[in-house]
Amino acid sequence: MQEIRVARFFTTNGFPVAEWEPPGNGNLIGEFSVQALPSPSVFVEVKSPGWEGQLSQAQRDAGRAKQEKYQDLVGGPDDPWRGIRMSVKKAYPKFCSTQPNLLVIADDRFVSLATWGRLGAEQALFIKSTILDGEAGYFATTEFENLGGVALFKQEIELDLVPEFSEKPLRYEFLLYPTRRHAQKPRCLVGL
Repeated sequence: MQEIRVARFFTTNGFPVAEWEPPGNGNLIGEFSVQALPSPSVFVEVKSPGWEGQLSQAQRDAGRAKQEKYQDLVGGPDDPWRGIRMSVKKAYPKFCSTQPNLLVIADDRFVSLATWGRLGAEQALFIKSTILDGEAGYFATTEFENLGGVALFKQEIELDLVPEFSEKPLRYEFLLYPTRRHAQKPRCLVGL
């Protein structure tokens, strides 16, 4: 479902789907590619990490992953930078050096990665220090050079507090973090 939402967001904002399941690196395929004239089409991979991945092993063993997502406002520590890095590592084998590539993370975590704003993405992608798990940010080295950017995507229903306006439009947020070699600063696009 997230792949379709992301494709709809691109199409609505002037980047139509050029191909579904385009070939990537080796025998791997992506979700779709989008046309970005005058440039060649962009290979898009969508990752949707869920809240279950944020549970401890003890919580999983106790069956928490089979229960409702939100329970009595019980929370826990979060590490948005780690969630972004895990998605990059999972997706990276699909990206060829011969085409533009974009990873879109449309997660279902307890707190969406896009909600955290720039901090998690800056730590995951651009920090030069190796203080976080002994690794520098993934765009601070050449290890992930086939990846042109990471986008954090979320959808939310805007609630109207006035009953006369009962329509609840779906709102998308798309935070784009291109590699430093492609742009100087992140971009945010919001669409309906």
